[in-house]
Amino acid sequence: MDEKIGNLTEKVKEYLSSEMSITLEDYKTLEKMNQVTANKYHDMKVKCDEINQAHQNLKSKYECLSEYFAQIDNLEKKIDTLEEMAYSIDLYTKKLENQFKKLENP
Repeated sequence: MDEKIGNLTEKVKEYLSSEMSITLEDYKTLEKMNQVTANKYHDMKVKCDEINQAHQNLKSKYECLSEYFAQIDNLEKKIDTLEEMAYSIDLYTKKLENQFKKLENP
């Protein structure tokens, strides 16, 4: 009987030891996963910081160029006005040409 109790105790000890080993390995795996995740989040933070800095640089450049953009818009409006005037002058010239031809050929 003592032998069976000793054997049972040994088996329970082995079982509990293996369960503890498995649990310990699970925790080690979780720790590694957490570390990898933390590293990934750190890398993402660094990239976000870089993107934010690039955005700030672009915003600053855009603000510096905004005066030139306004000048370009103003110039574009003037060009549109000139095109309209050229078209009107062209129509008027054609009308004059037609009237002149009518006067030459009665």
